[in-house]
Amino acid sequence: MMNLHPFADVVQRAKEICAEGNARCFQQFNCAGCGIKQTMAEPNRFYTKGQCEECGHITDIWADGCNHMLILGPPTRGTPEPEHGRRQIIIANAHGDELAQQLADLGIARRES
Repeated sequence: MMNLHPFADVVQRAKEICAEGNARCFQQFNCAGCGIKQTMAEPNRFYTKGQCEECGHITDIWADGCNHMLILGPPTRGTPEPEHGRRQIIIANAHGDELAQQLADLGIARRES
């Protein structure tokens, strides 16, 4: 199993790395249902919940924690580029007052979904 870290800590580190514009961070989490490591498809976008591609279980990433995979340098052919640019981290399906405050403290963009 992959080591997991608090959501806000992982996002803060990703924000620091991506601020230079030469990296793409892909969020990773362990499925709470079957334990298989999952990697989100879109770079520089972090989700508070994730659905397992293997068993379909929805994991509360905000509560369980996550990690990230980092790709440095220019993209290779077929590697997705963030739709919002490399220097910005987006939090998707974010909700709740505690989460909102932590993201505001980090200066992270937030999108409800």
